[in-house]
Amino acid sequence: MWLNMRIRRGQAISGKLTPLSRRERGQVAVEFLMLAGFMLLVFTVMLAYFASLEGTEIEGREYALGREAAALVADEVHSAVVAGPGYEASFSVPQLVAGAYPYVLRLTNKDVFSAAFVEISWTKGGKQFEYSIPLAGRALCGENERPGGGCTASNVIDDNTPYNVADKTKPLHIRNDGGWIYVWQEP
Repeated sequence: MWLNMRIRRGQAISGKLTPLSRRERGQVAVEFLMLAGFMLLVFTVMLAYFASLEGTEIEGREYALGREAAALVADEVHSAVVAGPGYEASFSVPQLVAGAYPYVLRLTNKDVFSAAFVEISWTKGGKQFEYSIPLAGRALCGENERPGGGCTASNVIDDNTPYNVADKTKPLHIRNDGGWIYVWQEP
C-alpha cells in the first residue's frame, strides 16, 4: 500500500496521501528492476573475479608444491657435489603433487644448455605443468640398483638417457663416488 501512495507538496504536513497513477507505478517498477539488475550485474562480476582469483591462488600453490619436489632432488645433488667423494644419502620424494596429481620426475643432462636439470611435470584438468631446476654438477649416472661397476656409456645421464624416478614410494639414493654423482632406487 505504501508504494502506491505519494506525497504531494504540502500534503506531508497534513498527512494526507494520494494513490500513484498507473503510469507512476509503472515507472517505479521499471526503476526498481533497473536498480536490481544493476546490483545483480555488479554482484556477478565480483563473484567471477573472486572465483578467478581463488583458482589462480590454488594453481600457484600446487605449482609451488611441484617445484618443492624438484628442489628436494636438486638440493641433494648439490649436497653430494659440495660434500665430495664418499657422500651418500637416501631421501623420499612426494608420491603426488599437492596430494592429488601423479607426476613424472627425471634427471637429464642437456648438452644444448651445458647443464643438468631436475625436471618435473604433471597434468591437472587437461593442463600440463612443468618445472625444471639446474643441478650443480653434470657428472651424473642413473642406476636401477645400487651402483657397483662405475659409470658407463649405458648409465650416464644425458639427453638420450635421462633418469626417470620410477617408483615414488621407494626412497631415492644418491652417492658421490670419485666426483660422479650416482642416483638410484632399490628394485
